[in-house]
Amino acid sequence: MTMLGNLRKTVHVWTGLVLVAAILAGCSCPTGSGRVAMTGPAPARKNYGLETRADPKPAPAPRPVLKPVVKAAPAPKPTPTPAPKPAPRKPAPCPTRNCTGMEAPVLLDNGLFSVCKAVPTGDLETSILLIERFYPQEIRPGEVMEYMIRVTNLTTRPINNISLTERVPAGFNWTESIPPDERLDPNTGRWFIAELNGRDNRLFKVRGTATATGSLEPCAGIAFVDELCHTMVVVQPKLQLTKTGPAEVMVNEAIPFRLVVSNVGEGIARNVQVADTLPPGLTAVGGDRTFMFDAGDLAQGQSREFSLTAQAAQPGSYVNTAAARGDGGLLAEASATVIVRKPVLTITKTGSKQGYLGRPVTYNIKVSNQGDAVARNVVLTDPIPSGSSFDSASDGGVSGDGRVMWRLGDLGPGADKDVQVRLIATAIGTITNQATATATAAEPVSASAQTPIMGIPGVLLEVADVGDPVEVGNDEVYMIVVTNQGSAMATNIAIVCRLEENMSFVSVSGPTQAESDGSTIRLTPLATLAAKSKATWQVRVKAVKPGDVRFHVSLTSDQLQRPVDETESTHVY
Repeated sequence: MTMLGNLRKTVHVWTGLVLVAAILAGCSCPTGSGRVAMTGPAPARKNYGLETRADPKPAPAPRPVLKPVVKAAPAPKPTPTPAPKPAPRKPAPCPTRNCTGMEAPVLLDNGLFSVCKAVPTGDLETSILLIERFYPQEIRPGEVMEYMIRVTNLTTRPINNISLTERVPAGFNWTESIPPDERLDPNTGRWFIAELNGRDNRLFKVRGTATATGSLEPCAGIAFVDELCHTMVVVQPKLQLTKTGPAEVMVNEAIPFRLVVSNVGEGIARNVQVADTLPPGLTAVGGDRTFMFDAGDLAQGQSREFSLTAQAAQPGSYVNTAAARGDGGLLAEASATVIVRKPVLTITKTGSKQGYLGRPVTYNIKVSNQGDAVARNVVLTDPIPSGSSFDSASDGGVSGDGRVMWRLGDLGPGADKDVQVRLIATAIGTITNQATATATAAEPVSASAQTPIMGIPGVLLEVADVGDPVEVGNDEVYMIVVTNQGSAMATNIAIVCRLEENMSFVSVSGPTQAESDGSTIRLTPLATLAAKSKATWQVRVKAVKPGDVRFHVSLTSDQLQRPVDETESTHVY
């Protein structure tokens, strides 16, 4: 009782010694078809710390007393003359070992004998595990036989790490076990049950053959571990301090610092204080240079924030270091560096060397900070000059009130920003484009660029047949259309047409005449073609031979550096 009543003590009971003759151990095992089960309410049990019950259970119903089947003693060894088959041997007496209700093996309805033992006390009401064995009445040498071992958890809570061993005697050849065992030696096997839930059971089978007549006494041993643990928490608080501020400011500009102290460890960091002494050259508003902040106790994961504002009268680089301390030697430090400088802006602007009427003109603008301070709130403006209209701007440039504006944000020392603006030339002449950049605490700067605007012709050549397909002997007409899509007059427009052998020249109608040498047709050059105007010619030819025919047209003018070629296909059948 004392051994099992304390949950804090590891229970490790080996019953191998008392189960050497396990088949002789007896306790209450009801009859059935080879399966022994706990039926009805669980029997009242003495509590050895292995289970607790929330509510009292009713007293168990009286257990039926099963009469053991006593078999006749074995017949005397037969004489050499034939003799009747001997009667089954009577099982050996079974010590009760404080088990109630049985003193000998029980013959079940299925013809198997059954013995059992309650571990560790031998009493179902006070034990933890029940071991049962099921075996045939008799076996013969050489015949494959099977017997079973069942382990039942008599408690209402899981039992872990149960080790069941089975030792077979000499004279029995162990061939197989279900589930497979861990064979320790030819006559000993072991099964391991990681967890057996309350009132649950496990069944194990052993198969083999007897090698000779006589008695076989396999024995099972069982051991289990019951543990009770407690937890002790080992904690280590840890301080973390962060300090942030602007990277750069101008002389006499406010410098806000933010300090955050945190407990990033485990447990409580107690009596935390943060000290911050400004370096020479930095003073707080009011002239103070030393600050002390009380953060108190910080729970795990907790943070507290403090702030102060300083300023510098002279440019330079200033390193401001703060420290956080707590009980137990806790320490964390953090620094913030601020540079006090002055910005200097520069600007450059370049544009197209020449523009054309109605066509885009692009300007590139570059703003740089060549000073030793951040240029803050940089704004670039570019008025739209007369003779042009706004088309587009890069980098978020916005057009309005006759100008284009970019808000470039902050530019650090040595930094620059490139943007583009594209205008459309609306008049022939010269565009003068000037841009200006401004920033906080910086002098404004400007730059301009000029672009001459000219007109330019844009010649479009189109060729199409009218009657495709065309039958041999009939005429085909090709329409040649020249359009000046540009902004200036096109001059000296000359057209040459080339025929394949499937066609022969007939005539030309249009703004100019033509002459032909058979396969080549030359149109008299058109002196001028105004902007947005077009000229049309009709070239008539005769189909003389079937085939897949090509009509080639080539155009030149004073404004073109190379010919414009077009080809039209015609099917002649």
